[in-house]
Amino acid sequence: MRRIFYAIWISCLSLLFLLENKLGNSSFSKPQEQVSFGIAEDSDWPQPKEIVDTNSYLLRRVEFTDDKPKHIWTTELNRLPEVKNTGPVDANTRFFLTFTDNSHLAVGLFFPLRVNGILPGRTPAQRSRTLILMVDGLTGKTLHFRGWNDFQGEPAVIDGYDMRPANTNELLVVVGNDVLRLSPELEVLAQRSLVRSAQEKHGLTYYDYWNLVASPAGNFALLIHKGLDECCENHWISTRNLADDKRLVGPNSLSSTLLMENGAIVFNTAGDAHHRLFASKLEHEGPPQLLCSSCGAVFTAFGKDLILLGLAQHSVSYIIVDIDGTEFYRTNLGHGADRVLQVSGSSATNRVALLCGSLRTSFLRGWRDTNRIVVLDADVKHKVVEIDSSGEGEHPGNDWQVFNTPRLALSPDGTRLAILRGSTLELLAIP
Repeated sequence: MRRIFYAIWISCLSLLFLLENKLGNSSFSKPQEQVSFGIAEDSDWPQPKEIVDTNSYLLRRVEFTDDKPKHIWTTELNRLPEVKNTGPVDANTRFFLTFTDNSHLAVGLFFPLRVNGILPGRTPAQRSRTLILMVDGLTGKTLHFRGWNDFQGEPAVIDGYDMRPANTNELLVVVGNDVLRLSPELEVLAQRSLVRSAQEKHGLTYYDYWNLVASPAGNFALLIHKGLDECCENHWISTRNLADDKRLVGPNSLSSTLLMENGAIVFNTAGDAHHRLFASKLEHEGPPQLLCSSCGAVFTAFGKDLILLGLAQHSVSYIIVDIDGTEFYRTNLGHGADRVLQVSGSSATNRVALLCGSLRTSFLRGWRDTNRIVVLDADVKHKVVEIDSSGEGEHPGNDWQVFNTPRLALSPDGTRLAILRGSTLELLAIP
């Protein structure tokens, strides 16, 4: 009887293994969450410097077939001398990627520092370093860099620091409590300090926050100030001198606000008893209006004033509309707990790149992420690229494993896709 029992037990395990390989899905899913660390005040690093030729750091080129994305270059960030001096890139590093034009890629790296052997998180004791690289999109060489060393205190923006393209080939950056306009060589062209306030309550310190929003092409910029009373004030700023052009009260949305090239604001509002998010718009200082009846949460603006949103009644379905709410395209990008983890839209064409997926568990394989990178083209109403970006995850104790990468950036013309996995930066040509 014991032998029969063992034979049945082994047969059941084999059957489970075969079913798992065939189905490829998990028995339980939980969405990934993105977590950011903060930064604080400015530093005194020297002016941007030219970097030595880094051809020696470029990895072997790989060619794809004609109907697939083509590999242009790959570089390992931790091999670059400026990253070695500031980092290195590890599991705690936070990343920002954006193209300033079709041939230049800005890479932002945020390194939280340990205090007495631990990461203090979002407290006045937190410390960090920040590094921005300007990378040649043709060769993968680092052209310029600028760093800020050993920040201390609470940052002005929730995500630690922010970086947006502006004025064709420049950058708007929030570092510590300052907004900076940087040239293509990462020289500071303009600077604005953000006024901060704090309040002690029940033994805890509460801070106000700022958020930087820019239109896809960087012609318009908005600073949103969320005060201690939870009310938001919108500061329309010049992308040249960073001074206020005008101020408006509301809408009360800090992290989900989009700014369109026509000057309209699109933002999330809670619209029903189930706390589902719906997209609203604010044009020309008029009252807020619902964008469309089926429009759910907003994700990004791109192209010719197009917007990527979730569908209000479907958790894994997405819709592309214009500022009038006219539908261009809708698609389903997953199932179950899958959701959009990050997006990057092109500013000159109607293309948008998405990273979507979730953490999944299985009986034999443990926890793993099931991510996919998809590039949608609203003109042809089709997915032009789909890349499997799944990897092995962990489930330590009762805490969910957080994946800081991959990170995406789509070029303004929609023909180049930058992907950062861990410390490896790759550039692909999109058909």
